[in-house]
Amino acid sequence: MERIDRIVGGLPVGKTSIVYGPLGSLKTYLCLAAVKTFTARGGVAYYIDTELKTPQEHVAPAVYVEAADVGRLLDTLLDVSRKVRYVSPLLVVVDSISAVMYPLVVSHPDYAKEKMRSLAYVVKRLNSEAVTILCVSWQLRGYHGRYLDPALVMRTEKAADGLRVVVERCEDMPTPFEEVVPVEEVLRVALA
Repeated sequence: MERIDRIVGGLPVGKTSIVYGPLGSLKTYLCLAAVKTFTARGGVAYYIDTELKTPQEHVAPAVYVEAADVGRLLDTLLDVSRKVRYVSPLLVVVDSISAVMYPLVVSHPDYAKEKMRSLAYVVKRLNSEAVTILCVSWQLRGYHGRYLDPALVMRTEKAADGLRVVVERCEDMPTPFEEVVPVEEVLRVALA
């Protein structure tokens, strides 16, 4: 529990973090562990499911919201921004930003840039209100890093001995570090 807590309990407060990795690299479970850790410490969490794949009961006690497109995602984030003065501390998980942005990037790149700018504006507004944001992405390249300016970037990958979490960037850390956590530990925290 200590290793997973050190990773997900250490999200920069009031800033944006990104966790990315290939399909099946337990990104969602890492985010669920973050939700459980955050709410166990008295915080309130929103879990925005853009892939519509996370069972709602796994997200509890977080507020679960489905947002299958970028418009619904923006509406949800704006709704959170209206409530932030009444709820503190607050964590918002977006799982995954790639699911709503990638189709736009492929089919309408200029529209995707416009929506990413809007998304970045709302996220920065939430960060200014001390809201912690955790975004899941399939990959890091593209608009996510450029517009969201994450304070923490983590890459996940399955390893023979567990889940490898590589912290590639953290504004409070001079060099990257890597932590291997047994999959059972991640699942125990995520599904508690």
